Amino acid sequence: KEEKVTKEIPVLHLKHVVVEGESLWKLAEQYLSDGKRWLEIYELNREHISDPNLILERQELFIPISQREE
Repeated sequence: KEEKVTKEIPVLHLKHVVVEGESLWKLAEQYLSDGKRWLEIYELNREHISDPNLILERQELFIPISQREE
């Protein structure tokens, strides 16, 4: 049985201050080029976000800027 090995690259991140009208989906589109990757932002900020559908204006979020290498 062959197993796929995934090499983790240390996750680097930047800080983003939320402005009115933003969502995790929009931030994922802006920074990660794919809205479907919003969960990566949520996971990185899980202790500060009680509802992923509601992020607050002026809230500081970390955005991942590296990816896994397969």
